[in-house]
Amino acid sequence: AGKTAADTEICNWMHANVWGSGSNNSANGWYLAAWDVPGRNGSFTARSGITAGQYLNGSTPLPSIDEMFTPGFANPDGKKYSDALIAVILLGTNDLGGGNTTALTSNLNAIVDRLLAAKVIPVLSTLPPRRGQNTNVSNFNAAIRNICQTRKLPMIDFHEEILRRRPGQSWDGTLISGDGVHPSSSYGGTTASSDPYANNGAGLSNSGYLLRSWLTVQKIAEVRAKAIDVKAGDTNRDGAVNVIDLLALAKAWNTTQGHPDYDQRCDFNGDNTINVIDLLTLANNWGT
Repeated sequence: AGKTAADTEICNWMHANVWGSGSNNSANGWYLAAWDVPGRNGSFTARSGITAGQYLNGSTPLPSIDEMFTPGFANPDGKKYSDALIAVILLGTNDLGGGNTTALTSNLNAIVDRLLAAKVIPVLSTLPPRRGQNTNVSNFNAAIRNICQTRKLPMIDFHEEILRRRPGQSWDGTLISGDGVHPSSSYGGTTASSDPYANNGAGLSNSGYLLRSWLTVQKIAEVRAKAIDVKAGDTNRDGAVNVIDLLALAKAWNTTQGHPDYDQRCDFNGDNTINVIDLLTLANNWGT
């Protein structure tokens, strides 16, 4: 309820208005994450109780990240998600018991590697607060933020957005449900399908799932604008191709992925090398 015109447009771009009917042959990522696959305790792309390592290697009934995205692997559910442009990843909640930040970091980086190799933009999410796990949640979220900062990845700071609306422990029983673990579906007359803009956005302080869904829609719209619907040559995403972009290209000139000066924004054809092909692309759009 209450979608703005911009919200409706980005939801239609995500095919969120076309629900599937039991197979994974769908371009709607919301459906793929929500459809209850019989016997799986999860969907086509998500599963209850899964750790980051299990998501990576497929040691549960959910297919592995390779089976979902990597060429050469078969997806037992049918279609591979080679048409995906963006993947939103929230993993780590079920790793909190061990508190192993090193393992979480390694597994998340491996998942990011697989997605980037498949030309999918990973959007990582911080973990929501959890009752009795403040230290581990803080350590895990610091690791997630570091991955995003180091690798220049978009991030949904779900944890910060919750605390901004419900500081201290006031999130417990409001944005986080009575079990102290999961985002709430409803509270204070707000449900996950309520208008997020009504009463100056009051509902976003009541339903954890409404808040998470709204944040996801806004972040996907941002990623689309800054990384997908971008004019070739526009390295700083300001809508113009000019000397600023040429200077960025010059700094990254003749580098390949892994070099400290390599800048993916200048690799216009995605071949992991900054060279004359990228210069010609920029020149073709110069002044536009």
